Amino acid sequence: MGSDHPTLPDLQEIASELLTNAIIHANAIWGRMHLIPESGFWRLTITDPGNSSETPRARRPRPDETGGRGLLVVDALTNGQWDTHRSPVGERVVWALLPR
Repeated sequence: MGSDHPTLPDLQEIASELLTNAIIHANAIWGRMHLIPESGFWRLTITDPGNSSETPRARRPRPDETGGRGLLVVDALTNGQWDTHRSPVGERVVWALLPR
């Protein structure tokens, strides 16, 4: 993908939101990010240690809250094509699909 690819800004925003969530909610000091081309999509995966027992979900924060909108942004940019699961060793994997 070149630096002028039309989906690059959206991929950067999604990566930023998912990595931020891993740092904040899983107290992650490490994470792995993979960008994989699939048929018509880019699959972005973020893997963290899985320290949080909470499942990532989009929520509607109150207007006075300063956070809580990241997964709403991911949801909008991916048309709802994102989800999460645990790896066999208990790590949290969050993935998102973005049309190429």
